[in-house]
Amino acid sequence: MDRKKILRFGRKIYNLYREKGLRGLLNMETKRLRVAFIGCGEHATENIYPALRYCPVELLAVCARHQESARRNAGWFGAANFYCDYKEMLDRERPDAVIIVVNAASHPEMAVEALKRGINVFIEKPPSLDLEGTQKIVEEARKSRKKAMVGFQKRYSPVCLKARELIQANKLGALRHIQTKLCTGRMISGEDFILEIGIHHLDLARFFLGEVSDMSVKACRGKDGQAYSLNLEFENGAIGSMLFSEQQSWFFHNERIEITGSGNFLEIDNANKLTYFDQGMDILGVPVSNLLGKKRPKAVWEPNFTCLTAENSQLYQSGVIGELRHFCDCVLNDKDPQTNIEDAYKTMLLVSRVKKARVNVE
Repeated sequence: MDRKKILRFGRKIYNLYREKGLRGLLNMETKRLRVAFIGCGEHATENIYPALRYCPVELLAVCARHQESARRNAGWFGAANFYCDYKEMLDRERPDAVIIVVNAASHPEMAVEALKRGINVFIEKPPSLDLEGTQKIVEEARKSRKKAMVGFQKRYSPVCLKARELIQANKLGALRHIQTKLCTGRMISGEDFILEIGIHHLDLARFFLGEVSDMSVKACRGKDGQAYSLNLEFENGAIGSMLFSEQQSWFFHNERIEITGSGNFLEIDNANKLTYFDQGMDILGVPVSNLLGKKRPKAVWEPNFTCLTAENSQLYQSGVIGELRHFCDCVLNDKDPQTNIEDAYKTMLLVSRVKKARVNVE
């Protein structure tokens, strides 16, 4: 066999491994989740459907309010059937799980109907418009004993998973402080900035530092949008400060998280770069690196966007692929999702407290 044939064969084996994993490479049967999908809007079509190709799923059918959208997505993403009535789809297809990506106002009704039919549920965040809607899903999930997961994608992004790994390995020491900033451009009229955007960092604060014991909120609203400043206290004694604003730009990402421990600290910039600062040994509380006049050592994790692999893609880096894989794994192997509906209710409690803050109007 000449060198070119060997290279082609090697490339074929590598591509098969990337597409189907080790079990696919060895031609072993892989369990697949039979899934139905409700929603064919922009976010679903651009982000959630494309990520399914990296998950062990069989897309049975899709549903949308408008037949044209349902037919389009069924054709684009390989579903055998499409519907305009989600109840009819659930009754006819009897999927193992349903993915719901529609307006949050419809999440409770659709999730409850699926759970009543014994179908596992993945819901895009937020799980509802309010605590009452979220509680309805919690109660039905308990009755049905089926999985109900909420898609807090940032928890499943590589940088956030790495940060969590460093924290759990005690690489930062005792946690002392978290500071976050999440700024965007103006929301579309009728959209809720805290419910749609701020909820991400409220959830990450819990993910990194644990439950919040106390919170104070300052808010202001003007013709140019809303801004919020939060001070938090955590059950473990750590504190935090958070800034949310829709008064900047959608074209320039402005997101940052800093987590400080008793020994070291880390920074996450724009959701794709993590820098870990290791102060090393200290003498009487002063880092040895300072005494020797050396720069503080650091390690950086970030994607290589020049290498066009799935792992360097935005779908992977944003956590979308990770959250869907996690959901599939939990259903197929009977595990409890990390961001299950009961955990999501705790994040919704924080959202509710922020939304109730007195707003200063210009």
